[in-house]
Amino acid sequence: MSESVNEIQRFGRTNGEPLVSIIVLNYNGVEWLARCFASIAAQTILPQIETVLVDNCSTDNSVEVARPLLFRSAHGLPGPKRREPGLL
Repeated sequence: MSESVNEIQRFGRTNGEPLVSIIVLNYNGVEWLARCFASIAAQTILPQIETVLVDNCSTDNSVEVARPLLFRSAHGLPGPKRREPGLL
């Protein structure tokens, strides 16, 4: 296994215990990740949320796409702008 697979990256509340842990399970779900993390970022208790992405050996580029989305959602930053309503 590569070293990056064993690496755990924490986003969100990293000091103390989070109030809520959100576990996002993923397998080739790159098309859904932006919407998922935007929904997490919209929560009113964002500072008390810990988000963990568990990728099940996706063959798409889910992990590469998820890293900046996780960071942005954990810090309450807006995700990518949509060109049309209902489209990612």
